[in-house]
Order: sequence, then C-alpha cells, then structure tokens
Amino acid sequence: MDWLGKYFSAVVRYLGSNLPMRGILEFVGDGVTAEDTTADDGTPVTRVTIEAPPLPPIPPAPNGGFGQLLVSNGAGGYSTAITPPGSLVGTQVTQTLSNKTLASPVITGTPQYAATRGRIYSVVGEVETTSPAQKTVASFTVKDETLCAFDIIVTCARRTNVTKGGRWKRSVVYRRTGGTSPVIVGTEESGTDQTTSGGSVLVYVSGFNVVVSVEADDADPRNWLCEMRVQETLAT
Repeated sequence: MDWLGKYFSAVVRYLGSNLPMRGILEFVGDGVTAEDTTADDGTPVTRVTIEAPPLPPIPPAPNGGFGQLLVSNGAGGYSTAITPPGSLVGTQVTQTLSNKTLASPVITGTPQYAATRGRIYSVVGEVETTSPAQKTVASFTVKDETLCAFDIIVTCARRTNVTKGGRWKRSVVYRRTGGTSPVIVGTEESGTDQTTSGGSVLVYVSGFNVVVSVEADDADPRNWLCEMRVQETLAT
C-alpha cells in the first residue's frame, strides 16, 4: 500500500460509531496479534498501532499551475501544504478574499461596502399582503453616533396576474446620538408614485429602527419587494 492509501483508505467503526482517523485503532473482540486490554464493559479490546512512512515532498504542479495537499493533523482538522503558498477557501468559515471574480452571484444576506468613515448597505425585504392592513417589508437598525441616508424603492404586483401594482420612491435622513432614538434630518422626500390600484408606503421610526411598511388598497393578494440603500456615516 502506498503512503496515500495508508492515510486515507480506512473507514473504522468502534461499537457502532465512526472513529476519527488516528494512528492507534481499537477493535472489539480477539484475533489480532497486538496488545490486549479490556473495555469498560468487560469486552476484550485489541489495540493495534498502524505506522506509515513520512509524507513525500509535494511534486511541482504541471505547467506552472497550483498544487495543494491536505493532510490529517490528528486533531480532527487538516494541515495544508500549498505550491505556491496561498490559502484554501472554505464554505463554512469567515475569510477575507482578494483578487476574485464572481460570475452571476446570488446574495441572500445584506451586502455592505465598508469604508473607513462609513458603510453603505443594500437591505432587501419582501412580504405578501392579503388584506388592506399595514405590514412591515424591511427595516434597518440605526447605530448610535451615526447619520444614515435612506434611498428606498418599493414595488408590488398582484399575484396570479399583475393587473394591480406600482412603484414608490422615498428618501430620508436620520441621525442618532447619545443613545437616543433616531431623529429625522430635514424632511422626507417622495418621488411620484407610479401605481394602478396598488397601495401605499410609509417610512417611520420604531425604537432604534427605521421601518418601511406597506398597505394594499384591497384584499387582493400582492407581492411586495423593497430595497433600502443605506449610506451610514460614522462619527469616528
């Protein structure tokens, strides 16, 4: 067996549970020539030590490309050796990536542009209405000692067919200081609403949050979509 097989070819189960890869394996029962001990329940346990030669050096990658090798570190993780030096990208860890191109990305969270004196967020929300009652479609928490400029676009369309719907634009600025609730700066600006029996949009403060709510004109079901572009300027 070559060295790679010695490291990765075995799948071991002990009393019905998977064992992590390691150098010492324990088997229930007799029949293996090695050190015999007794388990806590009195079952005979055979202890076998597996040895493998040192890992060989990583061969150069063909055509000047990149090569990398994952090796179990014996502690539930992996050590890495990469030619040329670099980093592996994981799907479940927090990492900072550079020099990457994203093709057709789909984003489900809240992306942000982080500058030294502020941040810009794109907050997206959606809701369905089935009655002429006010419902929240999106909100943003204003941090203390920040000034936030909001540019908001809301659209809606009747479900099944789009015989009813519209688009609303709102712009407003809030500041928060001294731990108090956000206070409006100036006055809210509204663009010309483009609707056909759509509904109405309201922007207001609730606690430390700037909230966008919607209300349909009637009980016909509607889908509502909102994007809040938030430009947050810091005091630091």
